[in-house]
Amino acid sequence: KQFTRFGLRWAEPLGRPECPFVVRWTFTAFGYSGRLHHWLASDDQRAFHDHAWDFIAIILRGGYEERMPDRTVWRAPGAVTRYRAEHRHIVRVPPRGAWSTRFRPNKKTPT
Repeated sequence: KQFTRFGLRWAEPLGRPECPFVVRWTFTAFGYSGRLHHWLASDDQRAFHDHAWDFIAIILRGGYEERMPDRTVWRAPGAVTRYRAEHRHIVRVPPRGAWSTRFRPNKKTPT
């Protein structure tokens, strides 16, 4: 019988300790995780990045600009977007910040 994992990580700062760009809350259960992100600033603007997992993002408040190699899109509150792990982007957050959620399986996407 497989053991079901549960986890909770509270207010994790992401980025440099002196100036994080996101504070993240994570809940893990039944092989999935939900994350609440409070965007304080834009992520690294020097290069596009991808992710280790497919995920669904929902913008809750504020919104942000998502730059991709072929286009730029404004993600407004209420926007629901499904991302593949190989999706490459840069997130630009306005000065007022933003809030979003991420839902994903807890298993890494095969490479």
